[in-house]
Amino acid sequence: MLQLLATGYLNHSQVSTDDLKSDFENSDKLSGQAKINYMLSSIRDSEGKNKMYGQDAVNQFATLADETQKVLAEKHPNGIVTVYRGVKGDYANNLRNSLKKNKIVSIKVRRVDSWSANEQVARKFAGDSGVVIKQNIPIKNIVFSYEGPTGSWLNEYYEDEHLWLHDSDQMNVRQEDIL
Repeated sequence: MLQLLATGYLNHSQVSTDDLKSDFENSDKLSGQAKINYMLSSIRDSEGKNKMYGQDAVNQFATLADETQKVLAEKHPNGIVTVYRGVKGDYANNLRNSLKKNKIVSIKVRRVDSWSANEQVARKFAGDSGVVIKQNIPIKNIVFSYEGPTGSWLNEYYEDEHLWLHDSDQMNVRQEDIL
């Protein structure tokens, strides 16, 4: 659901209530992140607890994303935010090994991902054997941020998070992106 709302917002397109209903019914499979679930529940249709999400959800999402964009534009006048993500296990090992053979590797990503503005937070997630990926991204691809109106719940664990809407389910990583 978050992906549908974010993609609709960024593409300035309408999101159908049927699509939102379908995603809502399967949302437990999409993400276990409490923060995202909190965001979704906060934009629930006002007619009652058990109603599906409708155009009100899209409108509220757009309002929050617009406010986030305004705040980020003021704080980052160059239009770019540096973010970090720590990965470990097989994912990190495969990435590390692929980058030994290639200068650029395409990796699979979720369309909406949480990345930190704080390198130390990413290092915590990577652990001793993982890697930290650094990316410079345009603020137009950040739908929510700890720096914006959703900051009070998005920064609940002090991880300085930005919710990044990727252009696709693949992202290129270069050798110099690994810290």
